[in-house]
Parts: sequence; structure tokens; C-alpha cells
Amino acid sequence: MTLHAPPKGLLQACDDARLLNFPLWPKQRELLRAVENGPRLHVWAVGRRSGKTTLSALAALWDCLLRPDLDGLVRPGERRYAVCVATNLRQARLFVAAARSVVERSPLLARLVESVTDDEILFRNGSALAAFPATSRGARGWPISSLLLDEAAHMVDTEGNAAAEQVYRALVPSTAQFGDRARVIVASTPWGTGGLFADLFAKVAAGDLDDAHAVTATSAEVNPTLDPAFLSREHARDPEAFRAEYLAEFVGSGGAYIDP
Repeated sequence: MTLHAPPKGLLQACDDARLLNFPLWPKQRELLRAVENGPRLHVWAVGRRSGKTTLSALAALWDCLLRPDLDGLVRPGERRYAVCVATNLRQARLFVAAARSVVERSPLLARLVESVTDDEILFRNGSALAAFPATSRGARGWPISSLLLDEAAHMVDTEGNAAAEQVYRALVPSTAQFGDRARVIVASTPWGTGGLFADLFAKVAAGDLDDAHAVTATSAEVNPTLDPAFLSREHARDPEAFRAEYLAEFVGSGGAYIDP
């Protein structure tokens, strides 16, 4: 049995019934096309229920199983990782579960699974997919070829302090050995105008960071199956929260819109 799947592009793998086999809506394709083609850093400001976690899981599986170009950038016997850091343990495990549900349905990729836990999937080709809560010190020092921060604007530590900045500083250096081939995805629904996520989005959107791409998209743009009547009721119930949660706007105090 071969321990490697043939190299494939991310979108091609999503479209292939033998590989990731995951139908994508148009905006999701746009997001993943950018991940496939580069640049290295991607900042997604997207509304709720847009499939951020699943899209990140697809990118992580592509990294682990369909990018043999990354394998030569680790030492013999060294395992490389696609790592997701989430707001809490439950959310981290949802990421692993999303990846597992995709890979175990794949006729070609399922056989590459070596072992599975709630927090990690080890693959026979020497790669691994793992997830941690933002409060964990795990993954520091690992070779990370893909780093995914899920709901970065909402990460807090055990004392309620913003944690995304510490996570970003600790783990981005672990991607260095993979150079421009690494991928870093920082995704979130916006929450206020301060903190790592808002600051990073603003810098990328302004063109201040090389090799980076920023996207903002509403919930309905990314997930066209959302019920317009439900969205209308949510807007009527709390217009300010709706702007952040479903329109993915960076809303400051008093409801002021901050142009990123």
C-alpha cells in the first residue's frame, strides 16, 4: 500500500469523489482557491454559519495528504502538522471531527489514517492534523505546515484576557521552515475593533503586509442556504449585533462602523 496520495490542488480534491469529495458554494471556492494559490497568510472576516471550521479542515487535510512538496522540508522521521487553535476544547474537537468525517468517507484517503483521537489524526505518510484550545501550550516547537486560528477574535485565556496575540506569536514561527509553502489562516466573525484579529485584518486589507490576503464576506454570501426570513428577524431583533455576526463588520462602541 502506498503511503502517499497523488498530489492534487485543493479545489480539485474537493471536487473529486475519491478524495475530499466536498461540494463548495461559490464564495467558499473563492476562499479556498486563494489558499491553494497563495499567498501564505489569509485573514477571513466572515459571518456566522459560513462553514469556517469545515473550510479550515479541508485546507488542513489538503496540507496533510495531498502536498508531498512539504514532506521534504522536515527531517527523516519527523512528523509535520496541520494545527488548528480554537476558542475552547469543544470547538477544537469539532475541527478534528469535521476533518475525520471527510477523510473517512474518502476511498483513497481513508487508508492513510493511522490513528484517531478526539484531538488528533495521525496519518501513515508522516503528517498529522491536531487541534488545541487557545488556553493550551501544545504545538509550540512542532513543525507546522498549516496553522489555522478558528474564531480568532473570540479567543480568551483562563483569566478572560485576549489570547489570540499570544497564540499567533507562539505558533507562527513554527511554520518558518516551510517558507512560502506554509499556510496560515486566521478566521473569525469580527468582535469589536481591537485585538489581533481586527488589527491583522486592517494591516492586510491596507496592503501593509506582503504575502497576505484579507477577505470579508457576509453569512449569506458564503452560505446561500441561510433562510432570508431568519436573517431578517435577527436584524430586527438586534441590528448592531447583526452587523457583526452576519455582515462581518468591525463594529466599534456605540455601533460605529470601522472601515478596516
